[in-house]
Amino acid sequence: GSACEWCSYESYFSVCLSASQASQVESLLSCEPAITAAATSTTASVAAGPLDSTCVMVTEEELCSETADTEGDPCVWCEAGGVFGACFDTSQAKIVSKIGKCDFQEQEEENALEEPLSYDIDCLKLTLDMDEATCLGGTDEYGSACEWCSYESYFSVCLSASQASQVESLLSCEPA
Repeated sequence: GSACEWCSYESYFSVCLSASQASQVESLLSCEPAITAAATSTTASVAAGPLDSTCVMVTEEELCSETADTEGDPCVWCEAGGVFGACFDTSQAKIVSKIGKCDFQEQEEENALEEPLSYDIDCLKLTLDMDEATCLGGTDEYGSACEWCSYESYFSVCLSASQASQVESLLSCEPA
């Protein structure tokens, strides 16, 4: 196959792109020159690991939704700035969706309309202390225990149980 360019968005995600795709996203991503065919085959051998590259290897939007990652979950097509599109597994797409639009977002937006949002800020205010114990000892406006929710080691936030259930696909939440 042709050499690709390794493109990254800060430390959130990286993807191997063709030279043409990399030139289209250079204003959004930082790209480094060519990964050789040998490196590509090494990448393919780690596809079954936690950094599953199965979906990223798909370069056509039509084939993306027909492809599944190594765990059998469907791949998701994402576009950034209306200039660049790529195929990602669900966890990668959730990260990419912060700077672009992914196919699964439309379904999530429809589902979100069915469940009313909770605007209680009692637990959220406890985030200012940046202390998990303070959060887990707190309660929302209805007297229910707060939950400490985190995204890997990047950030944490204190939320009500209702709010935590609305973000469980993005954050890992720990009830009191």
